[in-house]
Amino acid sequence: MLGANHPSYIWYAADPANNKGSEAAANAAGIKVMGQDLSAACWQANMGRQPAVDPQQTLNTCTEKWQVTEKLQTCELFFTSVRNLKLKRPPPSARRASSPERKNAVVAWAAHGA
Repeated sequence: MLGANHPSYIWYAADPANNKGSEAAANAAGIKVMGQDLSAACWQANMGRQPAVDPQQTLNTCTEKWQVTEKLQTCELFFTSVRNLKLKRPPPSARRASSPERKNAVVAWAAHGA
């Protein structure tokens, strides 16, 4: 069994009023919750397709994917679905940079309403 966040929790976590008025802290909290939610959804989908596989290994793989390897996509999903930003295409600096640098470039880009 895997517990997950309440579907509306991301809205609470991403609210600056719940983060001492800080939009940056609210974005960071929202991205963290988005990663948790995507990891849980990934686990549920994979366990539904292959119920005989090791659930812990499946969770580890999903967590690695959405909270590490694909964190840029997690970040983009947060800004498009929660902040309703229209992210057409990341700037060249975000596309060429390494994963942590890409994430920072996308966060900065989104924060400035690109």
